[in-house]
Amino acid sequence: MYNSFLLLLIAFVKPQPASTFIPTLTSRRAPPFSYTNTRNLKASEGFDDIAFSGDQVLGGAASNDVLPTDVDFDSSIFYTSTPPHPPSTYISTLSSPSALNSAIQTLLSLHNITLPLSSINSLIIIGAVGVLKTNDKGDEKWYQQCLPIMCDTGEKIRVHYPVRRFPNFKDLKIVHSDNSFIVVDKPPMLPSQPFKGNRWESVVGYLECSGTVPTTFQEVTKILSTSNRPSLLNRLDLPVSGMIFLGTSIRSRSTFSKLSKEGKIKKQYQCVSYNKVKTGVKRLLLYTKDERGGGGMGCSKGQVLCSSDLRLLKQKDSGWTKCIMDVNSRTSFTRGERIVYEYTINLVTGRKHQIRSCMSYLGGSLVGDCLYEPMEGLGVRVGMEEEEVEGLERGLERGRTVRGRIGLRCVAVSVDGKVYRAKEPDLEKGEEPEKWWRHELA
Repeated sequence: MYNSFLLLLIAFVKPQPASTFIPTLTSRRAPPFSYTNTRNLKASEGFDDIAFSGDQVLGGAASNDVLPTDVDFDSSIFYTSTPPHPPSTYISTLSSPSALNSAIQTLLSLHNITLPLSSINSLIIIGAVGVLKTNDKGDEKWYQQCLPIMCDTGEKIRVHYPVRRFPNFKDLKIVHSDNSFIVVDKPPMLPSQPFKGNRWESVVGYLECSGTVPTTFQEVTKILSTSNRPSLLNRLDLPVSGMIFLGTSIRSRSTFSKLSKEGKIKKQYQCVSYNKVKTGVKRLLLYTKDERGGGGMGCSKGQVLCSSDLRLLKQKDSGWTKCIMDVNSRTSFTRGERIVYEYTINLVTGRKHQIRSCMSYLGGSLVGDCLYEPMEGLGVRVGMEEEEVEGLERGLERGRTVRGRIGLRCVAVSVDGKVYRAKEPDLEKGEEPEKWWRHELA
């Protein structure tokens, strides 16, 4: 059966009011954690403003019992790619005051999950636990809690279990650092910002903990009391590698934003595809009405729809946005019996999934991108026939979450004329001179 969005497209033979074209999203992602430094909260709010050591840890767990250095990334509470069972989020309202780790143990036991206190403490340290608090504006928000605290009656706690780990955390490289900006080269399959339930193994987390994941509550306390948490200025999708900028002050963030609005920040990507796409400037449309739910229009798997039909812009509040990118050059190489095309793309606009969606629409889906490959050559236009809608629906349904790297990398960023480039392989150390994606091609 067609989903609501595609049924509306069938009726779009003649231009219709926007209200008949834009359906309501059927699903939305849960809001992410808000982060806070415990030293900025008063003890009356439920956070202990003390350093923990040894037997002082709430719940009685000794410091050497939590998140040992030789942690098993694929244990009962952690996984890297395939979880031992479907990850879930458990929420509970406390009926009486309780230590956080004891409350979590009780909450999980209600769902037939029995864990020792040392494993519960590991979940707290890695960032899998949140406490619902009211901020200064009177809004309720989930705060990620990496230290053991006493919780009050009526407070809500949340735990993500099991937790995804990212072993390539150590592969992140710092390209440049000064008083204003930190520039890093992110490896594929490392989150730009803290992943749900994992505070430390991300670009931001790496800088916050100086490249070493804390293994005890004492180490967490030290990080939270000394760190100046950097702010992301741009992001890359999980399977994408390359350049990310972070601001170290309010002024640097303001400067980056101002330069971006003035068009003085330019980004260059390289990507690979098994198909040939013409070079030149591409002026297309992307549906960006509600990015929190993916591309909207029933794309529950996160796809962003693409089109070259400018008539879509005539619809009031249509949600379609212009995007421009310059497919600057194309080279090719062989891998086995296959020809692989490598493209250099200069972004003029920056939209969510812009290169991935547009290249797929143009017939050149990226190597490894199983979310957009089934939609290759498919897009939206005014007056679509039933067969076209059916094909687009099949493409959407066949899209799968990407579990590994894809052939896309941000290789350079120019900021007000100064160019920062991703690090090249070190030949003296035996690093392979070829582009990383060439090793993975079948």
